[in-house]
Amino acid sequence: MAEKLETDGSFLELNLNLQANLLNHGRVQSTDGTACVVAQANGMVVKARRGAGCLLEPEPGDLVLLYLGAPEACFVLEVLQKNSAVSVVTAPGEMRLGRADTDLSLRARQMRFTALEGRVDFLHLDVLAQSIHCGAQKLSAVCANLRTRLGDVVSRMRSCHRRVEICDTLDAEQARVFARERYTLDAGSARLQAEKDMAVDGETVHLG
Repeated sequence: MAEKLETDGSFLELNLNLQANLLNHGRVQSTDGTACVVAQANGMVVKARRGAGCLLEPEPGDLVLLYLGAPEACFVLEVLQKNSAVSVVTAPGEMRLGRADTDLSLRARQMRFTALEGRVDFLHLDVLAQSIHCGAQKLSAVCANLRTRLGDVVSRMRSCHRRVEICDTLDAEQARVFARERYTLDAGSARLQAEKDMAVDGETVHLG
């Protein structure tokens, strides 16, 4: 039994030494997008591909953990220390965060999303902000029902064209229309009614 334990212990020690020889650390000297040139602590320089589990993108000067297999099986397993204050998380191919049955929270002092195209799909969406600024060359919106409750609205447009198919109703305490040049009302039939006074004033008034 003692001989067997001694044999098992020697095998365990050999296995640990083998794993220790396969793992090392080093500094990234350069990258070409698919592989990194890494200088190990012992002075040897190797070319290692980025492992699938290494989400932080290695950059020159970063301290990384290496797996040293065959020449075609050398990988950067992890970025141990960044050389710069900016960390970039990337992955080959399509990248997805979270799962459909779990919650995902993002929190930062400032967020910026940049992409050539984007799409956001929500069953319900709530947006809370102290101020919102939107800038777009062209904006299109399609909505079955739209309800808004606003305090003060100030809009400035070069021209405005609006078409209402059924009915357009304005309910206000006071309503005013200012036209600097000409105001035209065209209708199949029109009715102006006031409960109290109605005044029509102008330099020239044509009726009929």
